[in-house]
Amino acid sequence: MDRKKNKTFWVIIILMIVLVAILYLTTYKKTNYQIVRLKGAESYANYSKSNVTWWAGNTADSLSALPVFDKDLIYMMKGDDFTYRYLMTDGRDLKFNMEGFKYFLNGHLIAINIDESERLREWLEHLDAREIKDLRSLYISGDIPDDYVNYLSEIAVTKPRLGIILGGNSLNADKLFDIFDPEWLFAPGFTLDNKLLDKILQSKHLNLICMNINTLDELNRLSVLPDLRTLMIYDMRQPADGETLELNDHLESLTLIKAGIKNLDFLRHSSFLKELYCFGCDSLTDISLLRDINTLRFLSFAMCDSLTDITVVNRIPSLLWFSFPVKTRQDAFKAFFPVHKDIRVIELTGCINIHDLQPLKTLKHLRGLIISGMEPDTTALPVMKNLNYLSLPDKYLESDSTRLARLHATMPFTTVIPNSVGGLCLGSGRLLLFIPLLVLVGVIFILIRRR
Repeated sequence: MDRKKNKTFWVIIILMIVLVAILYLTTYKKTNYQIVRLKGAESYANYSKSNVTWWAGNTADSLSALPVFDKDLIYMMKGDDFTYRYLMTDGRDLKFNMEGFKYFLNGHLIAINIDESERLREWLEHLDAREIKDLRSLYISGDIPDDYVNYLSEIAVTKPRLGIILGGNSLNADKLFDIFDPEWLFAPGFTLDNKLLDKILQSKHLNLICMNINTLDELNRLSVLPDLRTLMIYDMRQPADGETLELNDHLESLTLIKAGIKNLDFLRHSSFLKELYCFGCDSLTDISLLRDINTLRFLSFAMCDSLTDITVVNRIPSLLWFSFPVKTRQDAFKAFFPVHKDIRVIELTGCINIHDLQPLKTLKHLRGLIISGMEPDTTALPVMKNLNYLSLPDKYLESDSTRLARLHATMPFTTVIPNSVGGLCLGSGRLLLFIPLLVLVGVIFILIRRR
């Protein structure tokens, strides 16, 4: 009898261990993040979590780093722009190399730029399937030449679900959906038209979309996509009173960039969301509806210039990542932390009303801290031994030649990375490079007129 009881006891114990292991594995990607070390570009941004509100720069040894989660989009600049979707299996050391139309990660070809160069045409004509075994995405910078369709069809035989990056105003991008059934579509600044929408709605495996969608009606049409998990939307207009987002409950992440919204009432049927990012939504003043979305784990109001009342956020205790709006007051900052003791990453971008960082010391599980576009008071930082990632303004680090050394001495296990203030990506990253040039041309024009 004792033996039977003993056997039953151990069976129960084993089943419990298996159950705990299963729960751990199924929640791992939701609760853990990686600090990835980056090399090969001039600056980097976690597009999924921060858009380009701040850029991680390089240290003296040409290394950078970012906090990322599985399947986050990393946006990088090196003369040109490139977007890459991180996978946990890529590890923590990522070295990028760009050779003409080819993009490499740790020596593996992961993307090609479909341009009209003779080098690309020759390469496609002699395509070896072994060379594209690690291929993940195609970058389309313009119209697709008709004679490329056959080449792309050959690629689709072994790589039917490549990610598609639209970096220019391609008039025939819909052709790609006749050839591929992509897993993700990254097209910031690319306005959705009916021809492309019809093709997108036929996709079976599309799980991420990033593009311009102006109305809630257009957005709701995407509800037919069976695998859609992530939506990143530019320039959405304020929905009419009573209009709601009616997407399937498998949607996990919604990003609104420069949306003309005043409140979040259109999300009243979206209590299933786990991630909500609002970047540069300057008219947003009312987020009280969040009291009904207690499933959120990631939340951002970076560069939302009119938002001042974030009290309702304290009713969402399970947050892992939070970006404070720029007008956050010191008292609201202090009140945030007693409720969010398990938070992993905090972003402070341009939060000039926050002067005292002492409340951060109470966060025993905080792993990442980003301070950008403001003069930080780092007196709280030396005792934050739990941090493994700290990003501070490059000008702040450069203003005192001993400051970085002191930080390394007090926090030897913390990766310290300089950052610079970004903006909001309005399309292809190339547009960001033209802004200073346009300003310069304008100044020259004014001077000439005065003469």
